[in-house]
Amino acid sequence: MDVASSPHGKSHARVKSRLQRDVVLTAIQLQALDAALRYADRIEDARRAESLAILAQAFAQAGDRARADQCVIRAIDLSASTEGATQERILTEIAVAFAVMGQSEKARQFAGRVPQELTGRVEAEIAARVTIEELDRQCDAFDRAIKTGNLDVVRSGIGGYFAVLKRVRGDASRCDRAEKAIRAAMPGLPIEYRIDASIRLSDELDAQGRTDEAMAEVVRARDLLRTSDFLPDSSGPVGRDLALAFERRGDGVRARQLLLDMVAAYERDPKAMVDIERADYLCPLAAALAQVGDTENALRVWSLALEAGSINPNARPRAEDLCMIMLAMARQGIEPTEGMRSKMAQMREGLQPPW
Repeated sequence: MDVASSPHGKSHARVKSRLQRDVVLTAIQLQALDAALRYADRIEDARRAESLAILAQAFAQAGDRARADQCVIRAIDLSASTEGATQERILTEIAVAFAVMGQSEKARQFAGRVPQELTGRVEAEIAARVTIEELDRQCDAFDRAIKTGNLDVVRSGIGGYFAVLKRVRGDASRCDRAEKAIRAAMPGLPIEYRIDASIRLSDELDAQGRTDEAMAEVVRARDLLRTSDFLPDSSGPVGRDLALAFERRGDGVRARQLLLDMVAAYERDPKAMVDIERADYLCPLAAALAQVGDTENALRVWSLALEAGSINPNARPRAEDLCMIMLAMARQGIEPTEGMRSKMAQMREGLQPPW
């Protein structure tokens, strides 16, 4: 949190609060909710309201309704002083919080104040709790969303149908409707979103016991990655997600090889990427290597990311990369080596002007 709070000056205030929000989200992921709440209160701008709304969701999921209520009320109060896209982002998280808390009417009340393309997560949460009859009406709405052709609205409809699939496993007709709608919408998506949809569909097919189809879906997604052009800060996360999908399908060998191939491509020509993109590419690959059990290579790749993140002459991108790497290691429960600790300390001490 100290690294996240290090950027100075008004011109870097948004970067600072974004990094602080990322620390809060990591604490939530690790179920350190008390720490997350302390960190959220150190945020000085609208990201505090966003963080509190997400904390409300986490407290609700943990069964702590009292603190969920407290956080969402604070988020609502703070949202009143915001406007535009910032306010819409906060209201969306507030709506999701109410949906998680089982208050569908309040969820829709807040979701009604944001553009349709932002409401997919709200409807997905509601879909997990409504009656079957209302679920069918939601499916009609998801169909209308997909027909708009607006990318964000289409993604909202697809997300809703994924929530339906989880809800109606064992109901052949409703599962068939949801799967057909998702597959029909996928070809119109940009490649990155198509890969994500394929991975999510693979997980659902596997949950239904359709293991061969689930694996085939991941293989198709991998082939899309290999034949498409991605910016480095996108291809690293996509490679991570694909490798972990192979791991979930029981093919750890293919998962590890995909990751090592992507690391090797970087090592052959690091300068093919601009310096501010290198850690963005490497860090997700290292995290995935840790998740598939290859801690040795994970530490090696995180070390490469530290080296890549340390060379920019400005402190802001170095702070961003250091914070990202630290959070990734914390999420995986991996301790840095002594050499990495020394490098981290050196980078932290060097976070000073010019920013």
